[in-house]
Amino acid sequence: MLNSILGLTRDVVKDVYLLLIQLRTRLFYLDREIPSSISLSARLDVIPRGAEQQRHRLVLKKATLIEKQCVVNTWHGDVILEEGATIGIGSIVIGPVTIGRGSVCAQHCFITGQSHRYQDVTTDFRRQGFDIKPVAISEDVWIGSNCVIVPGVTIARSRS
Repeated sequence: MLNSILGLTRDVVKDVYLLLIQLRTRLFYLDREIPSSISLSARLDVIPRGAEQQRHRLVLKKATLIEKQCVVNTWHGDVILEEGATIGIGSIVIGPVTIGRGSVCAQHCFITGQSHRYQDVTTDFRRQGFDIKPVAISEDVWIGSNCVIVPGVTIARSRS
């Protein structure tokens, strides 16, 4: 019984701590134009985890939208949503990523400008660093549900 209560207490303390970080992020760490909208259930990881880490930006231009249960992470590079860009429900975006004007990422997309290195199988991958290559999505692009976009990819607007 005591273990259950202590576990629940730890969970509540952790949730309150994370809520305070999200509040601080929304108040002080965004480069945001109004109107733009971020769901309260979206998680914004924009505050560097350590003093040695560089702070990157989350930029939201006018009429942008980050929907429910998204995760946006700028630990490795800026995430920029140009005017009218949308990140759909449950999507994950890890910078450096630029999403062009009027572009829409549907539900459950994974877009990342960073990946873990894994060149030495005898060494823990977490100690091998990262490969970082910007992702650029042009204007008026539709990214369908469940797409995965990996580092270094550029998606241009169709000219039909």
